[in-house]
Amino acid sequence: MGGYDAAVVASDTLSIHDESSGASGEVGECLVFAIDCARPHEHPWRVSLAGIDEVVIGRGAPRSVRRVERTAVVALPDASVSAVHARLRRVGGEWVVEDARSKNGTLVNGRVAARSRMSERDVVEIGTTFCLLCRGESDVDAALLATRPLGTRTLSEPLARSFELLARVAASPLPVLLLGETGTGKEMAARAVHALSRRAGPFVAVNCGGLPETLVASELFGARKGAFSGADADRVGLVQEANRGTLFLDEIAELPEASQAVLLRVLQERELIPLGATRAVPVDIRVVAATHQNLAERVSARRFRKDLYARLRGFALTLPPLRERREDLGLLVADLLPRVAGARAGGVTFSRAVARALLLYDWPLNVRELEHTLAAALAVAGSDEIAPVHLPEDVRAAFEDAASIPALRERERFVTLAHQHSGNVSAMARALGTSRSHVRRLAHRYQVELDAVRH
Repeated sequence: MGGYDAAVVASDTLSIHDESSGASGEVGECLVFAIDCARPHEHPWRVSLAGIDEVVIGRGAPRSVRRVERTAVVALPDASVSAVHARLRRVGGEWVVEDARSKNGTLVNGRVAARSRMSERDVVEIGTTFCLLCRGESDVDAALLATRPLGTRTLSEPLARSFELLARVAASPLPVLLLGETGTGKEMAARAVHALSRRAGPFVAVNCGGLPETLVASELFGARKGAFSGADADRVGLVQEANRGTLFLDEIAELPEASQAVLLRVLQERELIPLGATRAVPVDIRVVAATHQNLAERVSARRFRKDLYARLRGFALTLPPLRERREDLGLLVADLLPRVAGARAGGVTFSRAVARALLLYDWPLNVRELEHTLAAALAVAGSDEIAPVHLPEDVRAAFEDAASIPALRERERFVTLAHQHSGNVSAMARALGTSRSHVRRLAHRYQVELDAVRH
């Protein structure tokens, strides 16, 4: 059977939506509201910009979008957002963000901006809400995202299409091959395939690279008592444990060649012979394999069996690295917080600097690194309020690079002080050793609305 590839191809350029060329196949633009610092556990949302020339963003509850002719009016339930905070305008095929003389200002990549051209990789701060421009043709709300299995949730239009294909394939017995860098969420996607398949048996995960070579055969295929030294009882292998379910073979490229041959026979004949046995045992398994290595190259180098590769490659999906799906950062944070914070997840808050660092960092170790970063920050903080000092050094550097301008550093210190004292001018003046009028002048200079941080 020929393989079906659904590789996700990333691009640094954004296709501009042109209503006059709807047959071009280009994907339109959308605005993703990625992280709300006061509610990072909530799923983000995506607003389509198709047919829109202006976006007006201001405070309102609940969060919503209302379209009036070619204008989209977005309401954010964010106390630090002004009634009319910022505008995005389409100018000559590009988007320009303009601050609407808001009290707390509008920042682009951590810098105060009265007016700035907005590109796909820019992070825009409106109050304590972070948004960015990406590709997409339709609105996507949090309720819709919550209906999809973990591991297949995305605000990326190309990746969403691939996940839709994966969902269709999940209901069939077709083998699935998941490719991509380490930590991109291949096991989560495999678990989603199992959930969508509705197979009655269990999901059994096997790390092929973590099995001792001398025990691979017995671990995978089982052994009868006395089959080898130390086999003092019958052993059911992992393949048989997955009967009527899904067998997830992670790091399949590391499987020894001898076991590759046995696995191929199991897949072909739908039966296995445990070590020391004389009779075959029927098995009904669905195989999902994964690797971060280039299996095609390993086949060419005769380091992986070509026939097994062909058998596993029923449907192949490449998961993109996190740096190429930044619109999903807030979505992944919302999904990961319950795993790392448990019942505390709903009370976790981020400082603006933390959200900025998470969105600007490149995440070389992908989703796994993000999960560990969140877990470490919560442990170091000892509370539900996450500040830059609680982040690992590499991640914190992303914020520090963006905040290299001394004035911006001073603004961040002032904002932190305002939150520490709940906007109390007298308390802030005492902490700074200055007058109340000077605090008010600083608030005006840094565009900080003290009323918005009062509890």
